[in-house]
Amino acid sequence: MGRQIADVERDNLCEVGVETVLADFDVFWKSLKTPEQAELLQLLVVGVEFEAGGNSIAIEFRTTGIKGLV
Repeated sequence: MGRQIADVERDNLCEVGVETVLADFDVFWKSLKTPEQAELLQLLVVGVEFEAGGNSIAIEFRTTGIKGLV
């Protein structure tokens, strides 16, 4: 797992590498520094809306999704 995370951190992304890392996402997420987590979220998420009255959250993802990173 450490090797795959290192590859992602060095921007050597490939589809198999991404699938391997995402298979254990908690380990991957915890290995990132806070600025890296923020950058990943910005690459994947367009926006988040919270409706207090309905107690709901809507997350809009980029249309390219994870494929945009590979």
